[in-house]
Amino acid sequence: MGNPWLDRALRAVAVVLTVGLPAITIARAARAWPREAHLGYAEGIWLGLANDAARHVFYRPLQGPLGYGGTRYFPLFFLLHAGLIRVGLDPIVAGYLLGVGSVALLLVAVLIFLRMAGGSVLLCAAAAAVVLSCQPVQMAALTIRGDGLPAALTLLGLACCLPGSRPRAAPFCFALAFAAKPTSLYGVVAAVAALVATDQRPDAWRVGWQSFVGVLTVLTLIVVGSDARAVGIFAASATGGGNVSTLLAAPVNLARVLRRVPESTFFIQLATASLLAGIGRRIAIERLAFLVCLVTTLAIYASPATVENHLIDLTVLAVVVVAGWAAREPRWTRAVLAIVLVGGVSSAAVALWRFETEDPVDLRSSRRAVVDAILQARRPILVEHPMVAAEGGESPYLLDPHIFAVRVAREPTVLNQLLSDLDQQRFGAIVLEDASLDRALADSFPGGAGERFRAALERTYRLDAIVSGRPVYRPK
Repeated sequence: MGNPWLDRALRAVAVVLTVGLPAITIARAARAWPREAHLGYAEGIWLGLANDAARHVFYRPLQGPLGYGGTRYFPLFFLLHAGLIRVGLDPIVAGYLLGVGSVALLLVAVLIFLRMAGGSVLLCAAAAAVVLSCQPVQMAALTIRGDGLPAALTLLGLACCLPGSRPRAAPFCFALAFAAKPTSLYGVVAAVAALVATDQRPDAWRVGWQSFVGVLTVLTLIVVGSDARAVGIFAASATGGGNVSTLLAAPVNLARVLRRVPESTFFIQLATASLLAGIGRRIAIERLAFLVCLVTTLAIYASPATVENHLIDLTVLAVVVVAGWAAREPRWTRAVLAIVLVGGVSSAAVALWRFETEDPVDLRSSRRAVVDAILQARRPILVEHPMVAAEGGESPYLLDPHIFAVRVAREPTVLNQLLSDLDQQRFGAIVLEDASLDRALADSFPGGAGERFRAALERTYRLDAIVSGRPVYRPK
């Protein structure tokens, strides 16, 4: 028999979290967005790609008149961003709106999936609110990154393949997810495996081959739209500096990142435990998706400098697996709902802590000071941090310094043209990211490249000012 008092208490907590967690997110956005508290290196790259696309440059060359290209990002998110810029929105405002829209679509996908799996309205709403409160999803809402959109599209595709559904729209969702992030293909693998496991082989075949056609179509459009530049760009950028040693260290890297997101870790551990315990007799598609996504995520963390935003798919699926357990096994509903609510309360506490410690940081003012200092300098301007260029509404000359550093480490002659540009004083100004030249050059110009860059810089440029901790050099 049920416990009416306990049921009422759980419903009350669920309602409070369903309302309170979105309210916390809104409060965080209201504090962080005007200060650009969470816009950093990666956001500058996404903004640079969108600004390029808004000017009809789709995947700039690795080296050319516009500067240096190189990226691993797939285009759907930044093309949508470019469309918003083209209709007159400020690039940063447009990025925020697109990020929030992506997260909203992700929450809708969670609601749809769990409702189709048999979850109650209260369970689905609470699970969606808890998903929103986890840090990887918070990042998608508070920054400008293309992670939320593919996660939403993949989950919608998986929902189309639930028992009793007609998976006609699934390949379209999976193809769009791939167009936003190639590692989203875990959804196709899980969907086909789940359909085969539930004796829906015709549907499995249909989803498989139609998704394959969708992937080929996306790749063809990327190649044709970029005049085949994307092939060389992805070949040069895909690993992001990863190698066999970083692949072997991927579990350690993933564990290190998980320590920074305890709310995600909580649900990932629960979902993993449910898989290991074999809870439930039916092979559930979300469990297969979680398992494949876990392997995919582990591979992603073989790339250096990968942070917690890449946990978004795994985090969402972990919550869906836990909530789906209650939806599929009614006898566990009360216990699972209690577990979800405990995770939600914990994530609310972490979000409030970030509201007090991270959201008030004013990065916009310091970058605006640099932009104002170089406003009258002739173009192009070389900035080490892509977000400084984006702050001024421009695409960075060096689109992704990390990818550039990887290329230079692999082939030192890549640096020759940039050194020639310095000797010819091509740049009206050069802005580095640290007042210490050694530290400023360490990341973007590895090894001997840093000394070569320093020598060319000191021959032809002089330190003009230090603005917000950033040295500004001008031609001698």
